[in-house]
Amino acid sequence: MGKKVLTAGTFDIIHAGHVRLLIEAKKLAGPDGELVVIIARDENVKKYKGHPPIFTESERLFMMQNLKPVDRAVLGDSRDPISAIEREKPDIIVLGYDQWPTEEWLSKELEKRGLK
Repeated sequence: MGKKVLTAGTFDIIHAGHVRLLIEAKKLAGPDGELVVIIARDENVKKYKGHPPIFTESERLFMMQNLKPVDRAVLGDSRDPISAIEREKPDIIVLGYDQWPTEEWLSKELEKRGLK
């Protein structure tokens, strides 16, 4: 039986590193699993990166929905980045090497909410 794998990010100007991450995440899901990608909202990109994204959240969502490894892509919550994890209940969460939130921050936040 496959796993539900979740990853999230801005994905503004998709590049080879993003595609490699998605391919590896899909491998973790297995042939019967599901890769779910959460796309950061425009307002969160502005807030955390200090500038608006080049592509709108709708454009970034459309691009992600049409990449081969991705089974489902959805927009994140602008107020609570953990709500997508609560909603999706993934078996595995995949983070990029330079991604926020960090593994440490995310582990603490999930533990606070009883999601470990």
